[in-house]
Amino acid sequence: MVLFSRQEPKPAPFGAPAESFSAERARVILDRLVGDGAVHPVGSMANDVVRDRVIAELTAVGLRANVESGFACSARGSCADVQNIVASIPGAKRGPAVVLNAHYDSVPASSGGGDDAASVAALVEVARALRAGPPPPRDVIILIDDGEEAGLLGAEAYVRKHDPASFHAMIVLEARGSSGRALMFETSRLNEAVVDAYARAVPSPSTSSLSFSVYERLPNATNFTVFKREGMRGLTLGFIDDAAQYHTPANSAKNVPSGTIQHMGETALGLARSIGGAKLESAGNSSYFDLLGLAVIRWPEPWNSWLAIVAAILVVARMVLALRRGDGTVRGSAVALVAALLSVAAAGLAARGLLALSLLRTHGAAWPANGDWLEASAWAVAIAAVSYATHLARLRVSPADGWNAFGIVWSVVSIALAFALPGGAYCFFVALIAGAVVSLAGGSRGLRAAPLVTLAVGGALLFNVAIDLPLAMGNSMLPAPAVIVALLSLACVPLLLESGLALRTGNFGLLLAIAALTGFFVTPVWTPLSPRPMNFVQLDANDAGDARLMVTDFGSGDPPAPIASAAAWARGPVAELGVGSRRAVQDLWSSKTPASGEPAPSASLESWAPLGDARIRATIRVRSNRAASVVRLRADLALDAKVLRVGAHAFAVPAELGVVTIHTVGVGGVEIVFEFKPRPGATITIEDETPELPPSARAVAMQRTESMAPIHRGDRLIVSNTLPLTPALR
Repeated sequence: MVLFSRQEPKPAPFGAPAESFSAERARVILDRLVGDGAVHPVGSMANDVVRDRVIAELTAVGLRANVESGFACSARGSCADVQNIVASIPGAKRGPAVVLNAHYDSVPASSGGGDDAASVAALVEVARALRAGPPPPRDVIILIDDGEEAGLLGAEAYVRKHDPASFHAMIVLEARGSSGRALMFETSRLNEAVVDAYARAVPSPSTSSLSFSVYERLPNATNFTVFKREGMRGLTLGFIDDAAQYHTPANSAKNVPSGTIQHMGETALGLARSIGGAKLESAGNSSYFDLLGLAVIRWPEPWNSWLAIVAAILVVARMVLALRRGDGTVRGSAVALVAALLSVAAAGLAARGLLALSLLRTHGAAWPANGDWLEASAWAVAIAAVSYATHLARLRVSPADGWNAFGIVWSVVSIALAFALPGGAYCFFVALIAGAVVSLAGGSRGLRAAPLVTLAVGGALLFNVAIDLPLAMGNSMLPAPAVIVALLSLACVPLLLESGLALRTGNFGLLLAIAALTGFFVTPVWTPLSPRPMNFVQLDANDAGDARLMVTDFGSGDPPAPIASAAAWARGPVAELGVGSRRAVQDLWSSKTPASGEPAPSASLESWAPLGDARIRATIRVRSNRAASVVRLRADLALDAKVLRVGAHAFAVPAELGVVTIHTVGVGGVEIVFEFKPRPGATITIEDETPELPPSARAVAMQRTESMAPIHRGDRLIVSNTLPLTPALR
């Protein structure tokens, strides 16, 4: 049932009713948007073409699309001119509008068919369906923004132009892969009313407050992160299956299933039609989850601690009853508890061992093509660990003792999560309460039935978590699903003790683990649809007269055979190559290579003003002398630089940035104003970046097989120039 509930809905045909969402109609739009599949990062000519296509599609469904231009910077110092596309659909009443948002730019390594052209196509079809039916409760704004991949810059520009009070709700459509259901994983804070509106609007929900709690603690960000910062209410939808294709050429339109588009589109349409009529103000958060994609079960988050305590009380009551009846003993329960804890720890450690073993083939890649085999092996090892521990303890433990130990472990986990990770506590106490009630109410029959009830309810809640964690966060999370499966397996201990099948179950689990691990080692790690990430970056340090070609992003280990023989590689530390901290150093394989001959970028001093606190305020203009659109400034660490302004963007508070990247640099360059502490011999480094490799580097890059692919920023040539930061720079 869990696996069935994870399936995407059947795509509605092209001839579906006009007021409904049709994935087949949206796919036609998607194919036109993507066109020849060219990559189109912010500021590129290809991005201008895609923008015109989006405007044409919105016009075709009867909307007037406007372009809002602006210059924006992220908190990490990534900046660009952006061109946001905005269109509106009148609602039944005026007032704060509902905003449906996706982005049309791609990363330099991908055409962005999944991230985020599929969402853009879905929004065009949603707009058409809205116009075909009755007016929505409020005005609906379609915002297709630019520069998301460069640092959420379109969203930054949009919130600088508009009053947050003019928006009722923000619905953001995103992707972290190429397939799967549209998971509602991010909401605004104090989300009780938003979750309620989602539950009432969406016919086939896919969500969990665990996702919300985890995402709140991660450094990841979406457009909604920007909107949420400004106090706007709403949520983010995204699909995460086939995450290995994320930001690679495999994230193409043809690899996005129509069922994924259908679920994304019908969810967005349902929200657009109903959330405008909902009151979204609330004083707290909800705990919530979808029940097999049929409905959203929800309650106020503060109830979690009380429900976890109720579950613990029921467990204690069942223990007391068992002791009075002579079904169990304190000693037996203690032995069972020790066995349970050791088995869960063993499952986690074994999964860590499997993860370490997997490095022999994956070299640290997050989403290898054969990762399902590795995850299956970890699941089977977890089942085997619990079964073997049960077999070893069988002579001292009764079925009631096994249930007592299970109840104690789950009670502690439930209470701990209720305070540490509130959104995930339901995964345990709901099943625990159900099992404890059956056990208390049914006597000896209840004790037999309780493990099955707990396993059914717990499995419905926990299997999705165990599946989604590696999907969302990669193989490094392997111990987490192993521990989850082990905890779930503890519910079966009474049945294993009563049936005497613990040893056979352990052997079966071990055989499954060996078979799955064998599958992992004999199946391909990389395929064209799950490619090995591999970028080539040539760095020409013109001031030093040095040129090196580096291979990046492919993980640890040696360069693979076709690449290893194409150049004389040596491993060593290399300064950060992209947007990031000036303190970052990477350990990369590099090779000396002929210089590109391209002219170095330059900087000119526009002003130099001593300040009263022994600091200097300088204005410099950085330029690319080879028409590169991306220019980067790196300040010497000793300067303690604080950036005040980049181009037209003034930071509200001086930003402590060591790196500033401008993705749209014209012929005249860009001004950067910053303060710093003068130091003898201090320098700044100016870099410019283009996606084309020189011929010699291109010959090496061509050695990639069809199962290797560029990712994120892709292949690029960086030309750098290090200059002394003194008044002589003028």
